[in-house]
Amino acid sequence: MRVLGLVRRDAGVDELAAIGIHDVVSTEKDGWEETAAAVLDGGSPKAAVDSVGGSSSADLLGLLGEGGTLVSFGAMGSGDLQISSGALIFKDVTVKGFWGSRVSRDMDAAKRSALFGELFERVGSGEVELPVEAVFPFDQAREAAAASAAPGRAGKILLRF
Repeated sequence: MRVLGLVRRDAGVDELAAIGIHDVVSTEKDGWEETAAAVLDGGSPKAAVDSVGGSSSADLLGLLGEGGTLVSFGAMGSGDLQISSGALIFKDVTVKGFWGSRVSRDMDAAKRSALFGELFERVGSGEVELPVEAVFPFDQAREAAAASAAPGRAGKILLRF
């Protein structure tokens, strides 16, 4: 499966390339749509996954092909999806929500255990790398929260208990 990644910062393209993730386009500057179209090489995505919300939802909807699906699972930019009714109607696009904890709750316990086991194995072996920006002691939780909210991080913010 080919994936086009969109990031909100130009620096994010290089950060992802450094860990082997390519076909990433920054939406920071005007004209990013042409860059995305070049990466897609005439193709139209069948699905888009939105963790940002706001006007980013409309951007993703604009990239989708006819009959595509837009899945929203977050609201890092805005709690509202701003999408064009025309694009929704004329492209016959489906918009869905996804909440991981509901999927996990409804999943068979054996399957959930197997999936978490596979994830832990891949993280433990180094096959999946989890970048960490900073580790804060618990008594600096306020500073950790501020660091977590800062844009442009290259990894997660962790608390040490």
